[in-house]
Amino acid sequence: METESSGGQSLLEVISHSSAEGERKGVFHQLVVVSELGDALVGEANQDARTKLGEEYEQLFTQLQEHRNWVRISGVLLLYDTHALHVIESPPDVILDIAAAIRGHESEGTSPRLRNSRVLYSYDVATPTFPTYAFRSVQLASTMGYKMQESPELVAADCVVTINLLGSFLQTNDHGPEAALDNVHRTHPDLLCPQGMLEALCHVSELESVQAYVARLTKYLHITMDSDVVWPVPERLYPYD
Repeated sequence: METESSGGQSLLEVISHSSAEGERKGVFHQLVVVSELGDALVGEANQDARTKLGEEYEQLFTQLQEHRNWVRISGVLLLYDTHALHVIESPPDVILDIAAAIRGHESEGTSPRLRNSRVLYSYDVATPTFPTYAFRSVQLASTMGYKMQESPELVAADCVVTINLLGSFLQTNDHGPEAALDNVHRTHPDLLCPQGMLEALCHVSELESVQAYVARLTKYLHITMDSDVVWPVPERLYPYD
């Protein structure tokens, strides 16, 4: 079935295209994760391995975008000397695939590339903060030995606010997001969370681990009725004779 206004497209194709356009303008989900780097990624000597990790995420996102041509994925992966800060923005139904990939990097035998990954933020947002997705190695003055002066909740919130300010900066920079990200550690180091802060957050047990996050989102909801656990079974289960 074709309509004159569809330019030769079937009605189903027209409806599907309209639906896809609506999805592009729909709700996005932002996930912020902090992780420890495995021994194989720590330090400048392992720069190639760090680059490979970033490229693997880019390949995953490309595959997701090809599989669902309406998907827009943005964010940033910042690889410090010993820790990583990962921000992903995508439609809600895609975020679980990405979180599962992070969990997979924690389960790589005896030498995982990521460890102690903690979810700092997971929430729907109206519009993405970051213009594109990119990864970079970050070289900052060491802040190891960082001590939290505030509650873990406030420190995590401060980290999320800082990384979103970075996204806004990249979004509006006149030199483009790629060039701005290359030089942000020199021009605006205040937009980068201290590595010591990331180290401290990785050891906050109150923050949900990525393992638990994925398990929670994939676990079926089971409701147990009282009649299934009470014995003997009550005589009157229903309000009628």
